[in-house]
Amino acid sequence: MKSGERYCLLVDKSVGMPLYYPNLYITTQVRNSSKSVAAMESALTGLNVLLTFCDLKKFNLELRILEGNFFELNELDDFSDFCQQKFGSTSADQSQKLVTPIRQRDRKRLSRKVGLPSC
Repeated sequence: MKSGERYCLLVDKSVGMPLYYPNLYITTQVRNSSKSVAAMESALTGLNVLLTFCDLKKFNLELRILEGNFFELNELDDFSDFCQQKFGSTSADQSQKLVTPIRQRDRKRLSRKVGLPSC
């Protein structure tokens, strides 16, 4: 950012665009409460795991939230099992989303993408 503040985004790899709701959450709930960029990356990585799970299970998370239809118990069990796996470079390659840090020197290269850190 122009001020030198470090920031990160969750980007959809298939279209190269930032995801609206996850990034809105990070901006309003994490960044605005003066959390570090590491806290932002951690939160976005968690959101990436959730969104990857929803993609694999063909859940439309946004629609479910808007309709008030949240996870069933068996879906929560599946999600818990999904979260137990290691998320290294192989899992990051399968995901269609990326946590992308943006720094001052990257302003001219905003399309640069960085893979997920290992959890």
